[in-house]
Amino acid sequence: MAWQWLIKLGWQHTVLKKGVYMDDHECKDVKKYHQEVFLPAMAVFESHMAHYEGPELHWVEPNLATGEVKMITVWHDKSCFHANDYKTHA
Repeated sequence: MAWQWLIKLGWQHTVLKKGVYMDDHECKDVKKYHQEVFLPAMAVFESHMAHYEGPELHWVEPNLATGEVKMITVWHDKSCFHANDYKTHA
């Protein structure tokens, strides 16, 4: 049965507890990481992304060298903590 394999793989039936997760995005180590690692990496990635430009918001495709690929970002806001609403078990 499938549930027996899940148990062998370490799955446990648990009761979900409700609460709001706080990610501590204002901590010093997180700020340092953003400034020294994340933002410089994003600056490099931006050259591979399309963007909007000017007051008319014209779509501008990236200038890519041969062999480079266009990057498409997917963003989400911090409202994803509602993912398990109305569920009591997992």
